[in-house]
This record gives sequence, structure tokens and C-alpha cells, in this order.
Amino acid sequence: MSALASNPTISPTASALSAAAYLRIASLSIAAYDYIITLHAEYRMYKASDRRKLGLVLFILIRYLSLVTMVVSNVGFFSHSFTARICERYIRVYPVFKATQFFVSHIIMGVRTWNIAHRSTWVGRTISLAFFTAVAFESVAALAHRNSQMTNGNCMSGSTHPTAFFSVWLFYFAATLYDCLTISISTYYLLKLRRAEASAASGLVKILLYDGLMYFVAVAIVNIINIILYRGTDHAIQSSGTSLAYATTWIMSQRIILHTRGWSGSSARCSTTDAKFARYPALL
Repeated sequence: MSALASNPTISPTASALSAAAYLRIASLSIAAYDYIITLHAEYRMYKASDRRKLGLVLFILIRYLSLVTMVVSNVGFFSHSFTARICERYIRVYPVFKATQFFVSHIIMGVRTWNIAHRSTWVGRTISLAFFTAVAFESVAALAHRNSQMTNGNCMSGSTHPTAFFSVWLFYFAATLYDCLTISISTYYLLKLRRAEASAASGLVKILLYDGLMYFVAVAIVNIINIILYRGTDHAIQSSGTSLAYATTWIMSQRIILHTRGWSGSSARCSTTDAKFARYPALL
């Protein structure tokens, strides 16, 4: 019988590492596939000569910052050349990329919500307050109570106090609350507009409703998985879902921009309700 099978203290960790590796490979594959199939859409965005420059900037940021974040995060797991000293520095660097990616995603959803609400003053103030509150909590939680975990020369990060309030799980909880707020406000305004313009059956409103809800469901599920993992005590699996979170946030955020710009850019499909958004070129 092998040592792995006969030693119960080794088996769970080995199994957890294998599961984490499969999750990371799957998330990298999904992200790579989505990147390839959206290259043509990216090219069209570069060629488009409209005033929606904010959407282009946010698209580039979420696309390539997410790419860097996934590479930096997974280098630590799959590499076998880390020393203890380098690993200690590494676990302080990649959470910064992670936090920045989520901040850009928050901006995308905040700008989207504000414009859907016709740039309402109260919505703008509410989203701004929620954004800076989420950023503050996420910034602290991303770096709090972290320790390095090394196996055969790789470098992973775990939470030394997984149930503490300011711990990594709070990062995903704050992000989920912010997304819940933005989706709730935007959905309220979209449903209100749809009822008022029922005869127009606005295609853009349907797209905005569908994309917003799909974004929230996908991202919330992954965030909840990471909350559960980071509140566990097994350091080997705490970070196993992070790469999936990066990929989901990347794909869903950029699709919010691509779908909105792709629909509203087609004049043949514009209805009277779609025209209400024409004065807001930064809708995304």
C-alpha cells in the first residue's frame, strides 16, 4: 500500500491540492477560451468611432488586469521554485491585483447602474458611498491574517484566522453586497421603464435586465463558494476557488460592456425606449 493511501494525515491534503489544481486549470481554460472568442469584439471596439470612451477604458482594464491577476495568482500554485522568503513577499503582492480587479468590476457596475437610473443624484451618492465602503473593507480583508503555505516549492496563501471578522472571507462578502445593491437599483429602474414602455418592448432593456441578473447570479455563487472555503480551517483548500472568482468576474464584467455596446450600436434595433439611453454615451 502506498504511503499516501496508508497515511490519513497526508491523504486529505493531497486530495485537496489535486482538487485545487483541477479548479485552477478549469478556470484558466474557460478564461482563455472566452478571451479568444471575444478578440473580434475587442477589435470592433477599437475601431468604433463613438463617444463612449469610458466603456472602452473599463473594458481594457477589466480584460487585461484580470489576465495579469490570473497569471500572477496561478504562478504561485503551479511553480516549484519558490523560497520561503520570496513566498512571503509574493503573498503580499497578488492580493493587490485581486483587489484591483474587483474594484474595476465595481466601477463598471456602478457606472452602469447610475446611467440606467438616468444619473439620479440619490443613486449617484448611494453608489459612491457603497463603492468606497466596499473598497475599504475589501482592501483590509485582502491582506489581513494571511500566511504562506508551501508544498514542493510552490507558494499559496491561507488565512490564519478564518473566522475573524477582518479576514479573507469578508472580501467576497463585501463584494457580494455591493453587487446586490447595484443590481437591485438597476433592476428597479429597468422594470419601471419596461412597464412604462410596454408597447415598445425595448430590446435594450431586456438585454440590460438579463445581463445584470446573469452577472449577479454567476458572481454571487462563486463568491459564496469562496466565503465558505475561506472560513474553513484547511489551508490547503482555502484559496482553491480564487482563480474561478477571477475568471467569473472577468468574463461577466466584460460581457456587460460588450452586450450593451453591441446592442445599442445597432440603429436597426433601437426602439423608443432605447432612445432614452442615447443621451448617456457612458452607459457602457
